[in-house]
Amino acid sequence: MHKRFLSKKERRELSRTIGISEVSEILRDSDEVVLLSYDRFSLYVADGKPVLFELRGVLYPTLYILNVLLNQGREVSIPYVVVDEGAVNPLINGADVMAPGISRIARPFSKGEVVAVMHPSGRYFIVVGHALMDSRDVESVRRGKAIKNVHRLNDKIWQISLDIVRKGV
Repeated sequence: MHKRFLSKKERRELSRTIGISEVSEILRDSDEVVLLSYDRFSLYVADGKPVLFELRGVLYPTLYILNVLLNQGREVSIPYVVVDEGAVNPLINGADVMAPGISRIARPFSKGEVVAVMHPSGRYFIVVGHALMDSRDVESVRRGKAIKNVHRLNDKIWQISLDIVRKGV
């Protein structure tokens, strides 16, 4: 792992790049943002909170920060879907989100957008990925892969996030 502190200018640019206002706000208001580079991905940590990761040139919010925001009662502006109970275990084990497993589209999305996946209880997010089809197509077609699973509960990014929160950077 390689560790690098971001300058104020880099933090401003990063916060402008993110289409999620709550994450942009965290980056702007943080005293310190650290970029941790691993073999396959990079992780951005703002004041000890893992907020973003970069994989193959795409920035995604971490499940950790999405769930923190949700638990604070803040509305999350990222597009997201709610899945049915039968989809939960396959998703946590790495499966992509299939259109029939989506019970509700909470915020519409376009193909290629970053999308979060919420547990059927509505109490926490379980997956972050990118849309393989538009939300309109998910509703009308109701078949095929809808969202590519990029980050899920209990994966490496999740485990590193929890370690950072517990032990620091």
